[in-house]
Parts: sequence; C-alpha cells; structure tokens
Amino acid sequence: MGGHTFGRHQSHFSDALSNTCTLMHRAAASMGLGTQWVTIHIEEGFKKVLDVPDVMSLYLIIPIGYPDVSPKEGVRRPLAEIVHANKYDRSKHMSNRQVVEYIYDLRGKTMSKYVKAPGAEDDIHR
Repeated sequence: MGGHTFGRHQSHFSDALSNTCTLMHRAAASMGLGTQWVTIHIEEGFKKVLDVPDVMSLYLIIPIGYPDVSPKEGVRRPLAEIVHANKYDRSKHMSNRQVVEYIYDLRGKTMSKYVKAPGAEDDIHR
C-alpha cells in the first residue's frame, strides 16, 4: 500500500478508490441508474459467492441497477453560504450544534415523515 496522506491513515490507493467510486456513482446516475456504496468488512463470503481469488482484497462493492422509485429532488445550500474566497470566512462557520440543527431541518425537507428510533423519545433534537 502507498504512504499515508495528510495524517488521515489512508493510503493513496484508498483515496484513489474513493474518487473512482464517486465518479462511478455519478456516471450511473447520469444514465438513470441507482447505486449504493457497500463497504466490505469481512471478505470471505463475498469472495466465495463472486469466486474472487484469495490473493485479491475486496474493499467495497457497488450494486448498480434501475431504481424502483424515482429519485427525490435534492436540497442544496446556496453556494454563497459555503464557498470561501481567498480565505476562510468565519461568518460561514457552523458550530457543532448548528450542524446538528441543520441536519434535522434538512431531514424535514427531504423525508415525508421522520420516525424516531425506539428509545429516542427523549432526544433533545426533536
């Protein structure tokens, strides 16, 4: 494996793999196909089913197919809220609490009904 990059404990190989997979997801979406990133933690079962030689390592699989439902329109923040010019604009910084609140607000816009997991009734975030 390659050396670690930027102290993130990832090799150049896994960085390139992530970039390649993102492009595969985008290419499939451009053709009306759905995809899902599936990380492989235990290789043996996949190797047996797919007849992959033991000398090869599996990191992930990407199932690709026609989705049963149409994709929903995404919700995006305006670029002016997230792009910084020439330096970090501290006025655009979000605290951890603001990020959590943003995610909960976003869920309300993208999910018709958000159901809390059992035992989460006392969740302070709605």
